Amino acid sequence: MMAACEWVMRIVLLNLLWLCLTVLGLGILGAGPATAAVYAVTRKWVQGESDVPLFATCWQTYRAEFGKANALGWITAIAGFILFMDYQFFLAQQGAIYSVLRMIITAFGLAYVVIAVNLFPVFVHYDIRFMQCFKFAFFIGFAKPLHTLGMAVAVAAMVALTLVFPVLFPFCAISGSSFWVMRLANRSFQTIEKRKQA
Repeated sequence: MMAACEWVMRIVLLNLLWLCLTVLGLGILGAGPATAAVYAVTRKWVQGESDVPLFATCWQTYRAEFGKANALGWITAIAGFILFMDYQFFLAQQGAIYSVLRMIITAFGLAYVVIAVNLFPVFVHYDIRFMQCFKFAFFIGFAKPLHTLGMAVAVAAMVALTLVFPVLFPFCAISGSSFWVMRLANRSFQTIEKRKQA
């Protein structure tokens, strides 16, 4: 019971740190780096470093990756918005050509989800160039479809819970979903790294 309460407190504190760092960046410039900071902490958690200093790790990641994390966040958000608006437009149209276009957009949407749920785990795990993050997220996501599906379900479940119980947002929405996403992503990374060593 004590261990469970301790983990709940860590999740809550990490989520509050995400909120503070997001506000520090005025929201639009803080969300990306704050999310990267959360993933940096949950990465250490799933690798067994449960006593990692929360504030120091978050602040270090936030400062060091401010520019790259913002670019990742904004590219992901803009791409998602464009895909959503395109799909809504084609959905409202009639005709065979629009049916084909809807299928194409749906395929792009699937690829987008695969990249989106793997992007920040890849970003904090690998020391690679900026554009390689998208490529790694794509290939790792499709190489481990069950893990990727689990990550997407975890995010969707947290979004659904937050919509039903908005009070959860400031306490566990980001850190809770990040923990489960990072846990599954770490399994993908370990499997891929073992195959390279074999």
